[in-house]
Amino acid sequence: MCQLLSTCAARQSRGACGTSPSSTSGAGGGGGARATGDLTFFGSDKLPSSNYGMCAGLDGLTAACSTLGGEMAAVCQHMGTLKRPGAIMVAMERWPDWTLAPCPSVQPAVRLLALLRDPGERAQSAYTFQLDACVCNFKFQWCTMFTSFRFKNRQTKLCDEHTPRHGFAAAIGAVRAQGNMPWPLTSSETQHVLGRFTAGIVKEIYTPWFGAYQAAGGGGWKSSALLAGRTLASCFAWVGIAEDLALSLQLLKLELPDHFGKLDVSQHAWTPSSGASGGNLPAANQSSQHPYLRSHLLPHDYEVFDAERRRLFQRARAHGILLYNAPLV
Repeated sequence: MCQLLSTCAARQSRGACGTSPSSTSGAGGGGGARATGDLTFFGSDKLPSSNYGMCAGLDGLTAACSTLGGEMAAVCQHMGTLKRPGAIMVAMERWPDWTLAPCPSVQPAVRLLALLRDPGERAQSAYTFQLDACVCNFKFQWCTMFTSFRFKNRQTKLCDEHTPRHGFAAAIGAVRAQGNMPWPLTSSETQHVLGRFTAGIVKEIYTPWFGAYQAAGGGGWKSSALLAGRTLASCFAWVGIAEDLALSLQLLKLELPDHFGKLDVSQHAWTPSSGASGGNLPAANQSSQHPYLRSHLLPHDYEVFDAERRRLFQRARAHGILLYNAPLV
């Protein structure tokens, strides 16, 4: 297994990031090599307008949505037309193949950036958003998966009129109580409806995106936290952590000074969707740290997140930044 992952990681890094696995200049997402001046932000203008507000095919609830239909060659051709220095958000369902023409010609001018957030906090945010925006209120046209007659009969189990009935802690409790048993497809019991809905949202995202691969001879997609970590370390010019946003942005200025040297770090703050930072959070706001998320539901994503957070502090120390309360590395 280790040999397979090592080979896959080396091949993916070379294909995505240049001629050597240690290269950090050829991933993708926007920018220009040695460029100066302010970035022009091009947004995600090649996503269908119907996907406004959501792009989450990996969560199993919405249809996949990708920039230019997921055609990586077309994405690279589009990036090649942009005025540099510029920034663009590219949406893909998995780590894209940067070896497709004309990607190799665009690749040297590209710097890929990633900002990770705590997997449990991300899962709570997704749960809260889907429950309120789609199940209880139908705010977007892509909420059609919750409008069938079959689901409508169960909506009252999750919503009181247009107000969600259940917090994230209760939802995780329902999933935990079910364990490895299959969900009853026809049940209208509250715990079953809540648990099935939650299980469809609280899924790993980082590992299948950054660490997706196909075994030799084809077959279905698999994922590896080890490969995800290699992708982030080898292919990205900068990886930040939302919960350590101030430190992450300091490193962004130091590591990409041509593009972000003038960035005012004090103008940007991170507020988690599960509640304000601090040690006196109400219990409901701390549910994103439910131990079952780390131990059973999102273990590989936490492996990726923890490794990148350790690497963040290692990078900070290498730049001479004095740290307090840093995790052991």
